Amino acid sequence: MLSKSLKYNVNLDHKFNTIEDDLINIDIAIKNKPKPLHDPLRYSFIHELEKTNLEKNNTKTIKQAKQDMMVIKSISSKLSDNDALITNADKSNTTVIMTKNDYKEKVNNFLQQIELTKLTKNPTQDYNKATNSTISKCKSLTKLEQFKMKTINPQAPSLRGQPKTHKENTPIRPIVNFRNAPTYKLCKYLNNKIKKNIMWEHNF
Repeated sequence: MLSKSLKYNVNLDHKFNTIEDDLINIDIAIKNKPKPLHDPLRYSFIHELEKTNLEKNNTKTIKQAKQDMMVIKSISSKLSDNDALITNADKSNTTVIMTKNDYKEKVNNFLQQIELTKLTKNPTQDYNKATNSTISKCKSLTKLEQFKMKTINPQAPSLRGQPKTHKENTPIRPIVNFRNAPTYKLCKYLNNKIKKNIMWEHNF
């Protein structure tokens, strides 16, 4: 299982809905559509449902799903017993198993090497309020664009580490997730605007 890397898509052994449940869900889905579309939509949904059920009930798929779940449970149990975790290595498709203490130690070593200022208060909400206020004042944006750029439930960026297995002592490479940060959507919008309107000259 681990040799397939973290990108391997596991076949989960789902408990599927009954046909009655699926038909009820279809009727709910098309309820607000124009009446002339009800029958064509219902036929289309049922056709796709039949195809999906054939794939789900494929003996080979079910067998593989059960095997995958058994292996996953075994790996999870061994990780828990040894207080370990699984992550992917930096710059390679290698799976790394290490104890949680080793992982925390490597992250702390990285944090000690850079200049950090410890805050007494999480500024995320205040920063988000100021960002949303600025977006609302921007008259060049439509109301819909303003709404799409605002973050409703912001979170401070989170950090995780990828072990550099190609370097001595296996330090970590920091990976920061900004996806739920207050300015993530705004930055993404501005980046797209810049790409569309500015032609960069390549000097290589």
